[in-house]
Amino acid sequence: MRYVQGILVIIGSTALSTVLGVLAIAALVGLFQRPGGEPWTRGFGQYIGGLVCGALLGALVGFVGSLGFIRAQDDNGPWHPIAWIGIALGLVAGTALSFHWGMASGNQWELVVALVAFASGTAGGIFARLVLAVFRSAINVRRG
Repeated sequence: MRYVQGILVIIGSTALSTVLGVLAIAALVGLFQRPGGEPWTRGFGQYIGGLVCGALLGALVGFVGSLGFIRAQDDNGPWHPIAWIGIALGLVAGTALSFHWGMASGNQWELVVALVAFASGTAGGIFARLVLAVFRSAINVRRG
């Protein structure tokens, strides 16, 4: 089970960091865009280049970070069922949002749907673990 969880951490962290890298570079390029400027005019090449760089840098950071996270873990036990529920809900939500936003139409968009689904699954698992930690902390404070 430990190896499956490690593989899921690597895949999920890489996908989440890739999506966050693309969003960060898109926001950064958007900040430098002139007001009223359209991204498909002269600056389109810079915009796409920035998105590609953001995806690659985000994927690299996520991969290296996930390897560091796995090595630094003290508790290698199975994940709590709440984390698995958060991952499943995140995968469903990411896939639904991808289809809702029209990412499934066209060539090679299936990769984007998979990337967004894995990223949202990871975010769902992280959120579920945070909620569980806060809940346990509140119970411990009340007890003592």
